Amino acid sequence: MADLLRTSLVALVAGISLAGCGGSSAPRQSAALASDSPVPGTTPAPTASGAAPGASAGAAVAARNPSDSSSRPSPAAGASAAGSPSPAASYTRIVLDASLSSTCVTPGGSLTLTMRARPDMNVILDTRYPDGKDGQVHGGFDVHGHTDATGHYALTWKVDPLTPTGDADVQVAAVDHSASGNRRLPFKVAAACG
Repeated sequence: MADLLRTSLVALVAGISLAGCGGSSAPRQSAALASDSPVPGTTPAPTASGAAPGASAGAAVAARNPSDSSSRPSPAAGASAAGSPSPAASYTRIVLDASLSSTCVTPGGSLTLTMRARPDMNVILDTRYPDGKDGQVHGGFDVHGHTDATGHYALTWKVDPLTPTGDADVQVAAVDHSASGNRRLPFKVAAACG
């Protein structure tokens, strides 16, 4: 379940950033979620119509409702005048310079993730804990992050006092209109850190 959530969250970030490229956000966001994911380790999500990844949402609707001309994509919505999908966006993969304030934290303690990437990137992060639960339960979750004008991003969170001890990790991803990157940062939750 946590892996599915992570994959969905990474796809959501890609969709949000692509929606900001112009036009209506709803169809472009759907198209982005169905397109090839720019984040390593994820796979394209199938569309409800079975359309090939990268096809616009309007094309998928038009395939289901060929008589509904209002649902046909326009060139601005990601398709050519003939209705075929436009070429997929070319993404540059970047290395995220990210670190944690510590590789060990006690239940009830605080942890800070600091990252440097490109300016104005969308940032998403989630933490996986020893019990398989994520940052929404034990702390360390953000789906609305943004790097600032210098490319800096930081998030500090308190680890829930009831968090079990063991190995954990933070998965962080950043994406903008032309680049993406992700990073996994392992740490331990322990009764005492030395």
